[in-house]
Order: sequence, then structure tokens, then C-alpha cells
Amino acid sequence: MINMERAKNYMFEHCRQIDYLRLCHLRENKTNEIIEELLKFQNIDGGFGNALEADIRTPSSSAVATEFAINILEEVDEIPHSLVKQIISYLENSINEDSYWTISPDDVEEYPHAVWWSKARIEGFGTMNPTATLLGFLYKHKELTQLDVENMLGCLIDEIISIEVKDIEEHTLLCLCRLLNYIGEDYHTGFTKKLDETINHVIERDSSKWVDYSPEPIKYIQSPKHRLYKENKEIVDKNIKYLLESQSEQGTWKTKHQWFQYEDVFEATAKTEWEGVFTVDNYKRLIAFGE
Repeated sequence: MINMERAKNYMFEHCRQIDYLRLCHLRENKTNEIIEELLKFQNIDGGFGNALEADIRTPSSSAVATEFAINILEEVDEIPHSLVKQIISYLENSINEDSYWTISPDDVEEYPHAVWWSKARIEGFGTMNPTATLLGFLYKHKELTQLDVENMLGCLIDEIISIEVKDIEEHTLLCLCRLLNYIGEDYHTGFTKKLDETINHVIERDSSKWVDYSPEPIKYIQSPKHRLYKENKEIVDKNIKYLLESQSEQGTWKTKHQWFQYEDVFEATAKTEWEGVFTVDNYKRLIAFGE
């Protein structure tokens, strides 16, 4: 069994409380504490902001920060019904006329942010990041929303099936994988097949590139129960070994990306905040594989 004590001690002192609690939750139930801490990032409109997604420092609610909150809520044992309704209200009120959620808020340029969140580059994210995840959350709670979730889901799946695998970007693929977790592999076999083809295309098989931010196999094949694990066992197991060997002395995993602007803000805030996030994610993966 992996030992997380060094990481817990370091994260308690240096990282965000929300990520420290998420790490503790892997061994002991911290549901109530996590929800209490997460609510500090929520706004009156029901959405989340306030740098919960650490590369966007605006306090305003955004689709991407709300997706971040939803992903955290999926880790806990029970989500308060009132919180689910607040999030759904925000999603209903913020969806655009084209039936997707714009990834970042209008005031993103007014606060420090990573270069890829600049308005001039937002279109590069496409329409499915984070819409696919948000739609999955609505599907899970479809009895609480006025949106036609089934129709929206059908349109998204049809669009994905029509797109060439090479045109599905790595972060969009993560959102689509989360959607599949919500709806199940049998909801639409063509959709599942398309995701499998895309995962096999996107994952980085050159281990020398894992030292940089890249689509490592275990980001997509997250347990030995995954339907693609058997055919990718060799590269996934190699990725797990790399994870174990690339831990810092503090038991964490350091942030691999840069903002390419606002360097002083990045160093003072987001760099360590992401270290906490990546550390929780990697321990979850290692535990899933029995390490």
C-alpha cells in the first residue's frame, strides 16, 4: 500500500485545503469537510469560480470552474440535494443559444490567467469542453432540470461520431470520458467505440515525453477494469512505474505547465495549487491499480 503521509503533511502546509481534504478522503471519509470547503468557491448564481480552476483567477462563475467542482463532488459519498439544484440552476441560466456552455467567463482578461485562456484562443477549445461533462451531470440528475437532456445528448453523440479521431483534442477527450462514465458504455455503443478509437490515438506512448505535460495513458485508462487496459497493459503499467518514480521528495507530483504570462502570479499561486490537484489525481490512479 502506498504511503501518503509525506504528501499529506506537505499539502497541509503548502497547498489548498480543498485538495488536502480530497487526499485525506482517499483513506478516511471527509465528505462533509470537502463540501464545506468547496462552497467557499461558489457564487450566488450557483456556479463556481474564485480560481477553483487555478489557471483562471477571476472570481466570476465559469463553466470550466463549475465542471471542476462537479468532478470533486463525484469523489464524495453524497452530494446535498440543495447543492445539486443550485448547480443545475446555474447551468440552465448560463447555457448559450447554441446549446453549449462557453468555457470561460467574459471577464477572464481582467484577471491573471494562463495564456490559453485569453479570449483570442478560447475557440481552440471547441464546444464540448466542458459541455460534455456538464451534460453528463445533468443526465445523472435529469429529473431536476428543465433542459431536454436526452436531445442534447443525442446531438452531441452524433457530432462526435461524425468527427475524425485526429480532430478530437486531449482535453475534450477527458470530458467525453467523463460523460461516458455518467451515461454508461451501453448507452450508445457507437459513441463508446469512437471514444476507444480516440483514446488509442491520443495517448502518448513515448515515455520520454511524460516528463512534460502530455496525454499520459493513465489519464484515460484509469483502472485495470477499464475496457482498454488489456490491450494497453504494457504501456499503462510502464506509466504507473513512471508515476512512482517521478514523485517529489515531498510525496507529491510537481506542476508541469507554465502560464507564459503573469509569471509572478503563477509562481505564487497556481503552481502549488496544481501540485495539490495533480497529487490527488495520481494517488487515485495508483490506488485504482492496487499500488
